Amino acid sequence: GILPVLNYKENEIEFDGINIMTDYKSCARFDSDETKIYNWLTGMGKKSFVEFEYKNEILNYKISGIKRDVSINKKGDILEVSIFIETEGDVNSFVVETEDKLMDSEMIKELEEAINNSMEDMVGKILGRVQVEVGKDILELDKELKLFYPSIWMDVEDNWDNYFQSA
Repeated sequence: GILPVLNYKENEIEFDGINIMTDYKSCARFDSDETKIYNWLTGMGKKSFVEFEYKNEILNYKISGIKRDVSINKKGDILEVSIFIETEGDVNSFVVETEDKLMDSEMIKELEEAINNSMEDMVGKILGRVQVEVGKDILELDKELKLFYPSIWMDVEDNWDNYFQSA
């Protein structure tokens, strides 16, 4: 299960991440930044921010919409899982030299690539922690398998945790 971690500070309660439990024991704790990334992996995370670097400047991308799509293939004993995260949002506090650059498609592509690279790095780290430290499917990929890949699910359901850890 997943439990919120709350702290009481200066007469206020603040969210400080999640504690992940398996077999009635805590197996991992994600701070609030790691929880934000975990939420992206589950298709949640609207109104979160991504810090990224663009031309030696640190910028913020505010996510206003997020969608997760999962693709699963099985080749022999190997399960291949791809998680695609599509976002919509705005770059905050970004100053453009001239107004004509505001809609420059090349600059927009560069910004999108910088955001994508930053998110990929963060997601890869959290996904690794989920597979190694937790070792259980807290991303609910099994539901995707059951609904959209029933023949693969029938092959892997008896040994799902092992398949998930090595996917």
